[in-house]
Amino acid sequence: NGCLNVLEDPSLKSRLGRPDLARLRARNMILVGRPAEARDVLLAIHDDADPDGRTALLLGHAAWRLGCVYEWGHHAHMAKELGISDAEIQSLASSHASRWDERLSAFVKGVDELIDDKRLSDQTWGRLSKHLTPDQMVEFCMLVGHYIMVAISINSTGVKLEPGYLD
Repeated sequence: NGCLNVLEDPSLKSRLGRPDLARLRARNMILVGRPAEARDVLLAIHDDADPDGRTALLLGHAAWRLGCVYEWGHHAHMAKELGISDAEIQSLASSHASRWDERLSAFVKGVDELIDDKRLSDQTWGRLSKHLTPDQMVEFCMLVGHYIMVAISINSTGVKLEPGYLD
């Protein structure tokens, strides 16, 4: 079909001959879905209890845990644009930080358990349920799973972070 021919455009390839993120997503739209769907899930979790947008930090933590420099760079950049301090952003390269509130601490613990154990413990489920509705709990698990999939794809295909994101 005509749409797939556009994906073969050589200008979409990175300098190293590996696919860039847009090409990777476009070629695998059936598996990856629309990036907007992941943003919609994050927005469903973002609410009045998170006026500063700190919920977005959980994705930066996931990127760091998964060794995905591309996603880490983008989420650190977004956090700076939200006015989050460098110290708080750097704290995401840890699983224990005293500067986190209970909400972010519960979210980070949830990310860690989903990456390490592929499930949430009863204790963490209870902590998260103080901040999320039952539907948001499921969305939280799916969001983290989505970022695990994205990080594996980015790391495996060698997508490079654009200049200016880790300055």
